[in-house]
Amino acid sequence: MLDMDPFSFIIMKSTPPAQNRFIKLLDTCYVPASICLIIIMNYLPCASLYAAPQEDILNTRHNLSVSGSGEVRATSENRVCVFCHTPHRAGNTEYQAPLWNRELSKVYYNVYQSTALQAGPLGQPDGSSRLCLSCHDGTIAIGKVNNLWGQSQTIQMNGIASDGTMPHGTGVQSGFTRRLGSDLTNDHPISFRYDAALAAADGELHIPPNQYVRARVPGEAQVSLPLDEAEKVQCTTCHNPHLAGVDKFLRWPLTQTSDSASSGTGAILCLQCHDKQSWIGSAHQSATIADEQYTPGNYLGKEGQVWQHACLNCHDTHTVQGAKHLLKEGTDSPAKPKNGGNPAQEQTCYLCHSPAGESVLSVFQNRPPNIKSEFAKTYHMPITGNEQGIIGESHRIEDADLTEPASNLGSQRHVECSDCHNPHRAGPQRHKHSAPHSNLLEANSPLNGMWGIEPSFSGPTAFPAIGQPILSLFINLMKPATREYQICLKCHSSYAYGNNPPMLKSFTGGGSYGVNELTQATDQAKEFNPNNASYHPIIQSTHRTLATRNITGTSPFLAPFSQVGNQTMYCTDCHGADTPSGTSTPLSNTPWGPHGSNNAFVLKGRWDINESPPNSSWLCFRCHDQNVYASPAGGDPNVTGYRGPTMMGVVQNLHRYHYSRLGSQFKCVLCHSAVPHGWNGNPANPLYGTPNYAKMLLVERDDAPPYRTSATRLLVDSWANSGSWSFNNCRTAMQGGTLRGQTWTGCAGMGGGGGGGGGGGGGGGGGGGGGGLP
Repeated sequence: MLDMDPFSFIIMKSTPPAQNRFIKLLDTCYVPASICLIIIMNYLPCASLYAAPQEDILNTRHNLSVSGSGEVRATSENRVCVFCHTPHRAGNTEYQAPLWNRELSKVYYNVYQSTALQAGPLGQPDGSSRLCLSCHDGTIAIGKVNNLWGQSQTIQMNGIASDGTMPHGTGVQSGFTRRLGSDLTNDHPISFRYDAALAAADGELHIPPNQYVRARVPGEAQVSLPLDEAEKVQCTTCHNPHLAGVDKFLRWPLTQTSDSASSGTGAILCLQCHDKQSWIGSAHQSATIADEQYTPGNYLGKEGQVWQHACLNCHDTHTVQGAKHLLKEGTDSPAKPKNGGNPAQEQTCYLCHSPAGESVLSVFQNRPPNIKSEFAKTYHMPITGNEQGIIGESHRIEDADLTEPASNLGSQRHVECSDCHNPHRAGPQRHKHSAPHSNLLEANSPLNGMWGIEPSFSGPTAFPAIGQPILSLFINLMKPATREYQICLKCHSSYAYGNNPPMLKSFTGGGSYGVNELTQATDQAKEFNPNNASYHPIIQSTHRTLATRNITGTSPFLAPFSQVGNQTMYCTDCHGADTPSGTSTPLSNTPWGPHGSNNAFVLKGRWDINESPPNSSWLCFRCHDQNVYASPAGGDPNVTGYRGPTMMGVVQNLHRYHYSRLGSQFKCVLCHSAVPHGWNGNPANPLYGTPNYAKMLLVERDDAPPYRTSATRLLVDSWANSGSWSFNNCRTAMQGGTLRGQTWTGCAGMGGGGGGGGGGGGGGGGGGGGGGLP
């Protein structure tokens, strides 16, 4: 009598090719065991069905017999197949398993969920996936079989959990466990139909059936990644439990050996189903870009270069519990590796984008950029759930373009890495910060592939009180965005919050609530409207060249803004990490972008109504020449449009004149809007719309907060052409606004820098040591 079941005996006594053919037949055999055994015996001499890898269960961790090489194995049982199969008394009727020798779990599973899942809502796992889960969900003892010598028994095992089930490994909630549990929300979806309709709905799936992914059909050649008879993706689509010599029993490699294949034999497993647009050549895929090396001994256990790991750099098909979108280590758990926690997308990015010593990569040549340190600065985007005032993440992408509904950007305001970056399409090259300067996104920009909005305007927008509707603003979705501001405005405009701008929050780690007396968000699409009388050229150029401004001397603008009037700029020319004096270009080891800064509003320099005296830390002087706008002498007097006739005395450059009179009390917000995005003039003004008229972000008498603040001292009463300003064009904001020209020299709080006032061009007598302003 045999001391093992007939299946195990045949395997043990056969050559490896014959073993493989036998196991293959078990996978497809649905006839009675006695007939199956006869077929198997006649089938063994045939040629092998596989070239590589080999089906050799004896040399895998699924050999649970006493001869197995894994830590989970029997104490004395030497039969190999009995743990899963039996030639008699197979006890399952709910699934036509291949002579299955185990009960199926009765547990209710929490299945994968995602707003971007086109195959959902998913039902309970079915088909062959239930067979895998009978061990891997941890609810049934590993050794419990239906038929062991004619009766149900439990084989004694080593290396198991205390209750006889699958051991936890690193931790049942980690991404390094064999015990998936009943919570499958952190595992790749299974038991869903994968067909042409799903591929069309998703937009980034290869259309099945194809050469590599299709349902098994009797008589046809083996399928590389087989769907089941119902055309469903199951565990066995990616895994073959009998394969030896491959990682995790995978039917197809998960690491790249070529950096140019999007499907077929040269592509990784994920790309046989997922057709990721613009992935090839992107910053995370290309061998010439993603050539950073994983640090030896890193806790992820990875080796080689980033490009080789492709999708696995950021995703894991069985990831840490609590993560969204199968993100690797994507929770706020402090453990390494992470064990449970709340969703935290940024933690996946921080695996690489951290300072040397924290990154899992050997960081070199400032690559990859250290983004984590930027979010640790005093002022930063609220990247964590705690800073957003929520548990988890409200981020809710809906499609392959990572779009979100506008309501989720307003009522559920948040910032996640993929609000600004599409990691499947991002390039490595920051925008060109040289003349001619534009607002266009480069084809290989880090923002490449991200969506945004393009506002359009039917005419000039009046600037009513905050919260009033803007009837002339229309929104077009841009997929993908072609300009940086389109990405910013999807959150920082009425597209997100309609007519109810949110209050600014004092986030953990520092927010900008109350700075410059600003407590509520403003509509930046409205502010940058190129129909306004004055705006920074984010959406369009101002068309106000030096000639239009009547500037005949040296340009008062710093590089790269040498073609002022014909240039546009980026939001990130002002917002981002601190930059050196006199430039908006970050240091070479500092990333671009508004991740974090030591200045309020995540600005590259100081912009504070309390800031004084004028110095090189001011934001304005990153683009405007400080020597022109805030110095006592020197330079060309004709370099700004804000100047008057020579009879005004001292200097024609009235910026310099104000500085000479006020000294340490001089500040930009004395006259200019505290929100320097853009502002509209009064269309009734006779000069409105004339070529050289622009409001220059100056505050008028009837302007309201937050653009006018308590620091506002001088108000425009009437407008002049560039180069033709006089005392009578302005009046003081103090004492009821009744003092004009030089007659307000003694205004409280405006101590001066001394010196006599010049002759008045229609403006009255000169001010004495009190420091009179024109």
